[in-house]
Amino acid sequence: MALGEYSEHNLRYVSVGSLVKFNPTTGKYFDSTNNLVSIPPSNIIPEGGKDYIWSMVYQVIGDGSNSGSGTLDDGTGPVIFSSRVPQGAVPVEVIPKYIQSLNYSIENEIANLCMSQRNFGLTISNDSRNWDIILNSNLNLTSSFSLSNQGSVADAGIDASWIIAFVWTGKNYKVRYRNLYFIFESEAETSFYIDNDSVNYDFINNSVIKDKISVLSINTVPETNRAWHVGTGAPSSLLPANDGDYYINTVNKSIYRKVSGVWLLGNNYSGNLISDYSWQIDGPVVEADGYVEPKKVKISFYDYNNTGQIEDPNAFKSVVNPDFIDSTTNFKKNFVYFKKLSDGLRYTRVEATQFYTCPTEDDVPTNMKINGQLFYFYDSSINVVKSWASTDGTFKTETDYFARSGRAGLSFHYVHNSGNDRRIDPSKSNIIDIYVLTTGYDNSIRSWLSGNIPAEPLPPTSYSLEQNYSASLEPIKAISDEIIFHSVKYKVLFGSNADTSLQAKFKAVRNSNKPTTDNDLKTRILTAINEFFALENWDFGQSFYFSELSTYVMNQLTPDITNFVVTPKSVGSFGSLYEVACQSNEIFINGASISDIEIIDAVTASQLKSTSAIVTTSGT
Repeated sequence: MALGEYSEHNLRYVSVGSLVKFNPTTGKYFDSTNNLVSIPPSNIIPEGGKDYIWSMVYQVIGDGSNSGSGTLDDGTGPVIFSSRVPQGAVPVEVIPKYIQSLNYSIENEIANLCMSQRNFGLTISNDSRNWDIILNSNLNLTSSFSLSNQGSVADAGIDASWIIAFVWTGKNYKVRYRNLYFIFESEAETSFYIDNDSVNYDFINNSVIKDKISVLSINTVPETNRAWHVGTGAPSSLLPANDGDYYINTVNKSIYRKVSGVWLLGNNYSGNLISDYSWQIDGPVVEADGYVEPKKVKISFYDYNNTGQIEDPNAFKSVVNPDFIDSTTNFKKNFVYFKKLSDGLRYTRVEATQFYTCPTEDDVPTNMKINGQLFYFYDSSINVVKSWASTDGTFKTETDYFARSGRAGLSFHYVHNSGNDRRIDPSKSNIIDIYVLTTGYDNSIRSWLSGNIPAEPLPPTSYSLEQNYSASLEPIKAISDEIIFHSVKYKVLFGSNADTSLQAKFKAVRNSNKPTTDNDLKTRILTAINEFFALENWDFGQSFYFSELSTYVMNQLTPDITNFVVTPKSVGSFGSLYEVACQSNEIFINGASISDIEIIDAVTASQLKSTSAIVTTSGT
């Protein structure tokens, strides 16, 4: 059958870069090398066996069917996959390739819409798999993502299929985008080490060596809504059953499981996951104040060579089963619950038994309305934790609690691969970490902040530091010592060159009894800030406290100003920048300019941009 643009049904999604899921034929399973092997008489799939595989389409020759003739003249097939797919494997699911670039006509239309200052969105057509534009009259910015009205031209504002939305604010565009993060956390023991600057390559297996986390097969399967069916023969294809259901032949005791709509023999129920599920580590989770929690990392589906060949797109569903419906409440229940700490940023996990989950307040049964009972309303338009107050018969929002779809208590295996410039020394020796801030990098950063350099300079690599300084240190270190060089990089605060979460505006209250100009005050304040952030005043990894900066500025400008505060420019509430942490290889530098300082007559709520509770203290 023809594929891709030559097909008019679901096979049109099979093109170069798409992922295809294959099931084995009845009575078979995939071994560790993707061969189809007969299930042994015990009806137990051996360790390493799989009941499905995924493979990426590497090449499609012609229409993918050789004009209906099948194999080519040389005996090969017209579709080439990135991994072995044995003869007889049954394709059951396709994940189309994600298009990462825009064509020229779309770029022109975007430019025209921006010139006219109109709202619009970008979506990927479910039919053509190309980027399309959603005009403002059809754009739905409030509803959750949905393909049900994709392509609507009814001017009814019902198309919520946008991935990126451009919203005109009256001064500029505010860009909104949809994303999905998978976060993996170790509650007690494991700390993760992230080194995004180092990429290792395995030339033997032709793959990228990545840090990864494997959720082990010794974990129990997540709660499911599986059903058990019985009969005296093989299950009929007409038997009403859902994927994941089991069937037992009471005559010969053989076991079947329904996978992707097909009954497969030999999928015995052990109560554990069928295999390990690997996830690649993409990077650290950086809090709003710059703190990096070592026990928490961002992960994604494992892509062994960075080509889009995902090992198992079903991994999250297989481990968590987020759509499980509790048979007692008839609502979802596979969530992990957290309580925020006093700083409002970090949190700790709390037991799920404290919560009752349901979509909305209207779904809460009367017998659960107990004073103080916590409820998680998981409807996508609500997504909030509330408690019941019996005194006035209402639900109270609990801002200290939140929930995420997930699972706790998993056994896992964490693998960190050291870079080529790192050494793991099993002997009894001293590993000496040396952090270096070079004069060249310091001068370049300051020149960039002044606007003399267009692009942000990069710090020197560990290799270049070793080449330049190891000769001076080698003669004075012990033989058993190993020196590791770390390049220190600047973390910019407050200015337009800082990270969005760290951009801020300083506001100083003038003393009405002291005649002075705004420009004079701004210049003196900026001078005081630069003096405070002088390199000699800071150590690597040292945290910033605004109370210290405020005290210094007030000492320098008293009595000309009576108060000095900092407010975030676009995110966070007043007080969220009163403490900012940095990593051990970072040091702060001021990025603020005259335009980031404002002289005001009094401190008011509007001046502070306070849209939520004001943060005046912090803790850990």
